[in-house]
Amino acid sequence: MVSVDEDHEIVSVSEKPFTSLPLFLPSDVAYDPETNTISNKSDDAESKTSTEAPQLVLVPNAGVEMLESLHPKDVPISLISCVGPYRTGKSLLVSRFLENSNAFQIGPTLEGCTRGIWISTSVLKQKSNGVYKFVLDCEGMGDPLSATGAESNAINDVRIALACVLLSTVFVFNNTSHPDRGSLQFLRYLDTIRKRIPVSKSRIKYPSFLWVFRDFFLQLPMRKDDPTRKYTLEEYMLERVLNQKHSGEDAEVVDSLLNDFADFNVLSIGYPKRQEGRPFSAEEMSMLGDVPWNEFDEDFQKDMNNVIKHCLEEAATPFSLGNEKSKGVFNWSPRSAQKLGAYASPAAYAKWCETCLELVNSEGVIPNLPDLQHQLLQTMAEDQVNKCIETYRTVLQEFLDASDVYNIDKQDIKHIAIGEGKHATTLPVDVDFNSVIEEKQLKGVADADNLLSVSLHTSEKLRKQLEDSISSPSILKDTLEIFENKCDGGNKSSFLSQIQQENFKRSQQACEALAQRIYAPIRKVIRDDPTKVKVSDFETKVIVEVKEYFIACARGPALDETLLQCIEEPGDADHVFLAKVQERQGLLDRAIETQASLEKDIQEKLIHLASLENDLNETMEKNQKEIEKMRADHTSAMEKAIAEQKKREEEQLAALELEMQRKLKAAEESLEKSERQRALELDNLKSESEERLRMEISAREERMKNEQLAYEAELQQVKSMADKKLDQEIRAAEDRRLAEQERIKTEMEAKIAEAEKKMEEEIKRKQEALARAEEAMALKEKENSELMERAEIAENQACPVVCCCM
Repeated sequence: MVSVDEDHEIVSVSEKPFTSLPLFLPSDVAYDPETNTISNKSDDAESKTSTEAPQLVLVPNAGVEMLESLHPKDVPISLISCVGPYRTGKSLLVSRFLENSNAFQIGPTLEGCTRGIWISTSVLKQKSNGVYKFVLDCEGMGDPLSATGAESNAINDVRIALACVLLSTVFVFNNTSHPDRGSLQFLRYLDTIRKRIPVSKSRIKYPSFLWVFRDFFLQLPMRKDDPTRKYTLEEYMLERVLNQKHSGEDAEVVDSLLNDFADFNVLSIGYPKRQEGRPFSAEEMSMLGDVPWNEFDEDFQKDMNNVIKHCLEEAATPFSLGNEKSKGVFNWSPRSAQKLGAYASPAAYAKWCETCLELVNSEGVIPNLPDLQHQLLQTMAEDQVNKCIETYRTVLQEFLDASDVYNIDKQDIKHIAIGEGKHATTLPVDVDFNSVIEEKQLKGVADADNLLSVSLHTSEKLRKQLEDSISSPSILKDTLEIFENKCDGGNKSSFLSQIQQENFKRSQQACEALAQRIYAPIRKVIRDDPTKVKVSDFETKVIVEVKEYFIACARGPALDETLLQCIEEPGDADHVFLAKVQERQGLLDRAIETQASLEKDIQEKLIHLASLENDLNETMEKNQKEIEKMRADHTSAMEKAIAEQKKREEEQLAALELEMQRKLKAAEESLEKSERQRALELDNLKSESEERLRMEISAREERMKNEQLAYEAELQQVKSMADKKLDQEIRAAEDRRLAEQERIKTEMEAKIAEAEKKMEEEIKRKQEALARAEEAMALKEKENSELMERAEIAENQACPVVCCCM
């Protein structure tokens, strides 16, 4: 570090052993990064005859790479460019910013030695606000040896000037002319730049403009409004040169100087001389970079330092991108959380260099620059946030994968001892954690709080990284919102939610496998021999130690849930099982005791029963004898009663036969009378039905004839009316008449068909009635025949009885 003034120090920011590196070079120039030198690519006839100005190209492994690798990555930078005609001392001026007269190449020949745009590898670091201030040295304008013609030379000058306008904080125009209208000719490229960047409210402001007149020795005149005071050089330029009426390109140049640039200032540097005013020799003048600085006279040093001081003051505010500007005095520190404005980080500035190169080499109107810069910042912010999101994802995933599956270092038990004395026993609790992990293919499980802590720490670190790398407050706000939504937001799609879900699944698998391995052997013992474990031991010792062991070894958010589902709930079920089994075992023991008591009572009662059987047998023998006696007496009485009953029955049979003969005769007479009456009724019903059928048929036919006559009369009437109407209408009415006639005919046919259908239905009903009458007659005949059969049967049955009586 070298101190320039009280508020600045020179700091080297490149690892390369060079004081400057190329930023842009013409496409016809080759660059050697090993020696930091340039050479023409080709001297063939084609290149010599070409009239096209070579485009500017980005130089690899040079200035842009230095900016991208600058540390701190978020340090604000400011850039001072020096533009002007060739061989006017620009390189010496910018070299003196770094207190090294040869920081940028200075040559002794008439040909300009600087090609393209070069950037210093050291910065002037402002102590008060931390801004790194670079210096840009540019190719001299109007060099007849650097291009192939006046037209290509002008194009190259515009490209160099436009690049410095877009890339600088302070734009220094260095020339050796006098402050008059003629000096404006060196700035006519501003007219071209103005046409390419149209005037608009939203366009960017040009950098501060400093016009430096070199080798200036003329005396300035006295002011007309104050004869006691001379003009300052800036006042003279503003009031006597720029304030005059101009036309054409000069008018555009003046308007651009006064309105486009952020600020306009004028300074001068006198002719270089030695101490005490002694002139340099011609050879020394061609190699001023080799002359020790302390040998220059004090006036020259003072003029140079005034220019440097002015530029450093103007460059205190860093280079910014987009529409967001700094407010107030800029102040930066690596740990500051508040950014004052959308200043460009070195990486953002490097990207902006690439964009500017495309704009400079293109033709036509340049798009809205603030929007273009904002898009550049937005694109860089998207790249940054995507990298941070991926870093966040990788950190959490690696932390989860590196976590232990179980707390294997916790206390290890092989069995649980229960009972005392002869009832003492052990239950197996032996877990081989490695085999469980390998068998179930389990992965690392993180503690939920630790995972959240890693997430918070990582997100805070990455947020700080985004805050340090994104200077635009609006873009930073949107970027942080995207980062939060993607990484640790409260939504289910955030990666934190996904990793928590994965961690829960892993924890659930690991906890279930561990719970199964711990409790399954205990449950098998309980199920195989429920009497081996007492309910009190199971409740106060077994479950308690199993739960403690599980809690000590298991990990992750699913621990409590798995403990409940795989140990506590099965334990409750086994507790109920043991209680019921042991309760039933007590009931069984009491039942066995009761059974023994009942068997004893049964034996006693069987003996008593045998005694009762003997008494019963004796009683039965005695009763049997009495029954046999009673049976003999009953038989004798029954034979006597049967003889008497037989006699009474014979008498009743004779009386019944007489009564049957009388009733049979009366039945025959009644049957004959009923047959005659039914035959008469049947004949009358048949005659009446036939007569009614004939009358109904005749009436139906008469009605049908009348209806047909009525329909025919109606048809005739309609026809005559249609004919009458037809005579009154034109030929088109014929169609309607025919349609009406057809409708009437159809209607008549339908009515006739309906009448015929009704007549057929009526005939059918009459036929059905006649059929029913015939069926009734047949039924009567059948009943008569049955009566005749019954009478014959009765007669046949009565004949033997009569014969017997006779």
